Amino acid sequence: MAAEGETFGSILQAQVVLAMTQNKTEFTYGDVAYRMEKESDDLISVYQGDKLLGIAYKKVVTPSAAGTTLSFAFQYAVQKAMA
Repeated sequence: MAAEGETFGSILQAQVVLAMTQNKTEFTYGDVAYRMEKESDDLISVYQGDKLLGIAYKKVVTPSAAGTTLSFAFQYAVQKAMA
C-alpha cells in the first residue's frame, strides 16, 4: 500500500518481494536506493532515504461500512498495532 502522495507500483512491489526472498534489507532499482524495515513478521515498511513510500503486510483490514476507504495513515497505524 502506497503512502499518501507516493508511488508504490507493481514493479517496485516485485523488487521488494525479491529482496525479501534474498533476506536483504536494502536494494537498488532504477538507480534509486530503497530500504526495508521489518516491523514484524507480517509488516514491512519501504523507504527511499527517510521517506516512507509504502508498506507490505499480510493481515488485511477491511472497513465494515460499504464504500468506506481507510487512509494510509490509519492502515499503517492498525498494522503497527497488530505487529
